Amino acid sequence: MKKQTICTAAIQALKSNDRPMNADEIYDFIIKNDLYKFKAKSPKSILRAELRRHTSGVLLRAKKGNDLFKLNDSGLYIINSVN
Repeated sequence: MKKQTICTAAIQALKSNDRPMNADEIYDFIIKNDLYKFKAKSPKSILRAELRRHTSGVLLRAKKGNDLFKLNDSGLYIINSVN
């Protein structure tokens, strides 16, 4: 079984809810459903950073390869269907 990452947990949250979500909603779902164990003092900040790192259209120096997410017109995260 593949190890769960922050991104795979966020994708699972978005798929399970079948609607766009903000970072706080994604975080709450991850915690409620025990999808990922954050080992940081500021786990919501870690989630936000990881989401942005993998969101299309976001310009960052530390941008990772795959754009797993995108923001809709309301600024909510959705799964990027281009992958």
